[in-house]
Formats: sequence, C-alpha cells, structure tokens
Amino acid sequence: MQQLIALLAAAGIWLWSIAPAAQDGIISSEAVPPQAPKSAPAPVPLPAPILGPGGQIRQPGNRLAGLENKVGEARHMLKEKHAVVLMTSALEQDRIYVTVRRLGELDRQLTEEEMNTLKEVLKGALFEAVGQSFPLEIEVWELNENNTLTGTIREVDSDRKRILVVNEQRTDSRGNPDAYWAKLDEDGQVKGSGGAGSIGWEELRVGQKVKVWHHGYIATSYPGQTLALKIEAVDAP
Repeated sequence: MQQLIALLAAAGIWLWSIAPAAQDGIISSEAVPPQAPKSAPAPVPLPAPILGPGGQIRQPGNRLAGLENKVGEARHMLKEKHAVVLMTSALEQDRIYVTVRRLGELDRQLTEEEMNTLKEVLKGALFEAVGQSFPLEIEVWELNENNTLTGTIREVDSDRKRILVVNEQRTDSRGNPDAYWAKLDEDGQVKGSGGAGSIGWEELRVGQKVKVWHHGYIATSYPGQTLALKIEAVDAP
C-alpha cells in the first residue's frame, strides 16, 4: 500500500494518508487536499531610466561628459576672476578631474590651508559657471623639480620666444641627444644664475647652459616641444 501511495503522489494524483485506528485495528483513510504550489518571489522593480531628448535612455556618464565640456568653457572665467590657468579637465569614472595652476608666484608653494581654500573657491566658481553641482576633484599644480630640463641653448627664436635646449649627455634609442623647444609661457620667468633676480629674454644666448622648468607636458616630436614656466641661466655663454 505504501508503494502505491508513493506512486500516486509522484504522479500528482489525489494523495491519501492511511493511518491505523488507535484501538480496533481498523484501517481508516483520511483525504488530504493537495497543497498549492509555492509562489515565486515578487520581482524587484528596476529604477526608471533617465530619458534624454527624443526619449533616448541617457547614461550618467553622458551627463558628466556634457558638464565636462562646460568646465572647459570656463577657462577664461577662471583666468580673469581667479588668476588660475585650467591645464586639464577629464572625465574619469563617476567624476570630473581638473588640474589648474596659479598665474605668477611660481616659486611660492601654498600652505595646506591656502591650498584647501583655493580648491573650495574654484569649486564654487565652476558650479556657478556650469549651473549645478557635480562630483569634482581639483588638483593645484605647482612648480617642482620633477619637471625640469637641463642643457645648452643651441638656437634662440626671439619671434616665437622659444629656445632650443640640447643635452648631449643624454640620448634616445637612436643615439639622438635630448633636444626640446622650450617656449616661454605667458607668465613665464627668466632668471639669472642661481635664480637670483629676473633677467630679460634678450639676455639668453646660444651656448649658454640653462635649466628649464615646464608644466609636465612635452610633445613627442623631435625635438620635443613644451611650455617653459621658468628658465634659469646656469652660466654665461
């Protein structure tokens, strides 16, 4: 009997439970109604997509990309009102990263308090220019020894205010010496030997050894090209 019940239950046919009577040994049967199948859990509703013009689904990155373009357009405002140059702006993951540098005062390093204050002021200015707040990281670039070139002046281009600096002690894989056109930036400075006092651009001469501080970006042409923030004459020609 138990085997029959198991077969019926496996086939999904009406299920009966058979239990012996407590006293007279008569076997009685008691119908057990089939159990309702367990219902699947309710699906979790997905957030409604953000729709742009024409009903297209707009991703968050697209919104930040549009804001990054507006940040780039604010470079003139930053320069005129806050005396900073917008060097780079880029969209990375879920935020916009901006690198700026101060106009003038290239040799003075900001204190931590001054740095934090400047960043907050610039954030407020960019939020106002864009018309809304957004995830933003600001780096204030300062002159440092990691971005320097040394060598001898081989050519002076007075019309374009640039010098060709060649370092014979360093060569590339083809045996060419390091060579860079260094163009003096709008607020760039030319210093005498040891950085003692400013000198005029016209005092730079072919054959003179110089040290050049640049903003960290060099075009990969040969000779390379960069903007010079400070040129220091190491010795006389």
